[in-house]
Amino acid sequence: FTITMRPSNRTPAQLRSVEITRHYTRHAEGAVLIACGDTPLIDTSYFAEFVATHSGSGSTCTLAVAELISAVGYGRVVVEGGKATRIVEQKDATEAEKQIRHANAGMYCVESSALREALKTLTPNNAQGEYYLTDIVGFFHEHGKTATAFISDNPDIMMGVNTRAHLAEANRIQNSRKLDAMMAAGVTIIDPANTYVGPYVTVGAESVIDPGTHLMGRTTVGTGCTIGPNSWIVDAEIGKDSTIWMSVVRKASVGASTTVGPFANIRPGSRIGDNCRIGNFVEINRSDLANEVKASHLTYVGDASVGENSNIGAGTITCNFDGYQKHRTEIGANVFVGSNSTLVAPISLGDGCMTAAGSTITEDVPADAAAFGRARQANKEGWVARWRRSQAEKKSNR
Repeated sequence: FTITMRPSNRTPAQLRSVEITRHYTRHAEGAVLIACGDTPLIDTSYFAEFVATHSGSGSTCTLAVAELISAVGYGRVVVEGGKATRIVEQKDATEAEKQIRHANAGMYCVESSALREALKTLTPNNAQGEYYLTDIVGFFHEHGKTATAFISDNPDIMMGVNTRAHLAEANRIQNSRKLDAMMAAGVTIIDPANTYVGPYVTVGAESVIDPGTHLMGRTTVGTGCTIGPNSWIVDAEIGKDSTIWMSVVRKASVGASTTVGPFANIRPGSRIGDNCRIGNFVEINRSDLANEVKASHLTYVGDASVGENSNIGAGTITCNFDGYQKHRTEIGANVFVGSNSTLVAPISLGDGCMTAAGSTITEDVPADAAAFGRARQANKEGWVARWRRSQAEKKSNR
């Protein structure tokens, strides 16, 4: 099993780490892996290789060591023939020991019985008056037990996060690693310095990621997609050959060969089908849109289902909330919803029907019917001229 510790220069915290280690290993069998909790740039492949090295070495202890150009501030690992004989902390090091480039990375794989024995011997006999877990390495050497130095020339394994500046730098390094791996797998990143992809995101080959894009959470993007610029996609699924252009997609799915944006907002619980067109300033919320649906601009579709090949005109709103609860709008296949239609839910529009532009629809519309929900137009001849004259007279009499 693993013990994760946050290193500290304060004696009480260091002592607690030692006591926690002693407590959790009192009944352990086999090897114990001890790692720092604030070194996020150590990845699973490093852990796997580290543990495998220990398992195959026959050593009592294996410790992670980074070979740095300058190890100032870190504990120095004295290495002889690939074996670690002791660790010297910065404040306890001699001038000669300070020249050592092998730095302690704070990760150990130790046989549990030997660890229990070594922990009993720890004392605060050092410049800081602390209990150093690192002293177990010297104990093993003195008692004829082998401590193997697992040496890496990657300084990233040493990076601890203690400030927001450290966190930002760790995120930058992790993001750079992710983008490098994506580009090696056939994804085009137009501007790596201005693209942000989380560690659990997957993107298919031949996709293009434009600048300003954030792909976060468990997002999956298919092959041949174009994402961005300036898109924010979180925990979403994007089908192959689709385009998400200057838009937001959160906890939703978008089918294949579909275009979203610019300035569209696909909210959680929405599912967009294949070959759809979701245009500028369109918001989809908790709704299912079948294949070939078009909602090209200035539209809100909430708590609705829309059938195949239906067209939602500009300015259309599904009025899903009555102030107390949400209601559904059901729109069938091959429906034409005229611009500025207001669909007051709960309501159903049958297959092939049409609503006239500017209509407020409050009742179900049968299949293949046309619905007109607007006032009858009346033209009053000469009315504007008379009104302007009256206004002018009022102004002159003031």
